[in-house]
Amino acid sequence: MRFRVNQAEEAEIVGAAKRQGLAYGAFVAQAAVAAARDESRPVDSVLRELHSDLNAATRAANRIGVNFNQVVREMHATGQIPGSMERYAEMCIRAVRRVDDIAVRIGRRLR
Repeated sequence: MRFRVNQAEEAEIVGAAKRQGLAYGAFVAQAAVAAARDESRPVDSVLRELHSDLNAATRAANRIGVNFNQVVREMHATGQIPGSMERYAEMCIRAVRRVDDIAVRIGRRLR
């Protein structure tokens, strides 16, 4: 697909693409598809950041799950609660709070 813009318009498009962390062509394609679908705007950089944060929180929660499995294995082997249990429980609480915070931020952005 080819199109023409003047230098000022090109500068605006390049700047917008950079702000969203996209290549020029990807930004133009996203904007064109959004316009064709009558969407108000392409996915913005705030939602991209929130998506990244949510993926990181998910990875953290998975690591905590692995740690808890190791604690349970140790409990079964020794019959005692390992000292690391409290630390992993605190990590779990922090991870859940982080996911909750991201959900609230997404909700605010979608309003």
